Amino acid sequence: MSKKAQASMEYINTYIYAGLALVVVVGTIAYFGAFDKETYTKEGCESGAQLSCAEAQVTTEGSISVLIQNKLNQPINVTSITMHYQNQSYTKDVNIRVQPFENAALSVQDTSLTFIKGRKQQFTYTFSYVTDAAPDREHTIRGTATTKVVDTEEFTEEEDRPECCEEPYYTATSMLYAYDIDGEGEPYQVEEQACCADPGVCVFDGQCHAPNSVITVAPFGEDLQFLCPQDTGMEWQLASIRNTEFEQALSPWYPEVLGYQETPRVDDGVAIMATKGKPSYNETTLVYNEPLPISEMSERITITAIMKGELVDTALYITIMWGGLDAQTNMTVAVTDVDISDAYETYTFEKAVPPGATVIERIWLTMVSEAGHDNTGMVFIDRFTLYQEITAK
Repeated sequence: MSKKAQASMEYINTYIYAGLALVVVVGTIAYFGAFDKETYTKEGCESGAQLSCAEAQVTTEGSISVLIQNKLNQPINVTSITMHYQNQSYTKDVNIRVQPFENAALSVQDTSLTFIKGRKQQFTYTFSYVTDAAPDREHTIRGTATTKVVDTEEFTEEEDRPECCEEPYYTATSMLYAYDIDGEGEPYQVEEQACCADPGVCVFDGQCHAPNSVITVAPFGEDLQFLCPQDTGMEWQLASIRNTEFEQALSPWYPEVLGYQETPRVDDGVAIMATKGKPSYNETTLVYNEPLPISEMSERITITAIMKGELVDTALYITIMWGGLDAQTNMTVAVTDVDISDAYETYTFEKAVPPGATVIERIWLTMVSEAGHDNTGMVFIDRFTLYQEITAK
């Protein structure tokens, strides 16, 4: 072979070996997932602030799950779950009750799904729920998740919670309010949970009655006082929560405390009216007489009244005077055939917000005794609360 031909062969061999080396390097990098988009996809899940996703899992057995945390200040009932994966949807009807600040696993399994352990999978999910305040109105939450496939479903255990009553009592009005005694500051945002029996949180007599157990608390400060709702023997500070950011961060349903009637106390309630022993007697009481702004994102309001008394077969009516409209508009909501006993019960009134309404001017509560009943006795209102349903627009 001539020197010229030999030089040409060596030149070609050099590039061949360089090319082979490059192929080996690229193959090695690819083997370790450098070109796989899954390598750069962050694990996690999200579904919003109030009903957040704490964890997501996909198993080799074809199960897709999310662990949600209820950060609302009321229980929810999850009614259905749908997992969306590769243009397919897998739905399951359920009945799962989740207490405030508790977790619940929502899972759908299909044995036709095949997942490889260690590989990352992405999916979206939706679940529907209702609340005790609006059992006929279903809400839907949507979320996304990315997680590695594991053999079996096993969510991280919850942290130990404070020891409280075995059966915590929760109501829509059992949130803990922060009161500014000096009237110079805004209420603090709820940030954590605590047991009502813990020292320094609030007065608690050790009995499991409404409401107690795990409640939400905000940071303490010199000018703040925290009280457990409905605890007896305590002087309440009347409060009004008007901080929009606080209200919307707290819950899609947030309460506006309307306060108490400035009338003499009888037993542990506030006497607001008395029937006069006449059949078909109507008694009306003005329970709120200060303008209450309505959020432009509110579509519906719910009013709850915690009452006790000595009346049977009574009709309750809530009349709302709306402001901000072209003409004064009154709307009435009724709860009929009510027996008001000597134990406090919660009565609920719901009404859609009329288009254009910006304020509630006044609220009346009317009781009508049915004919044939000689109702005589007191009626007590312990608490009167308004909720506005916030809907993003």
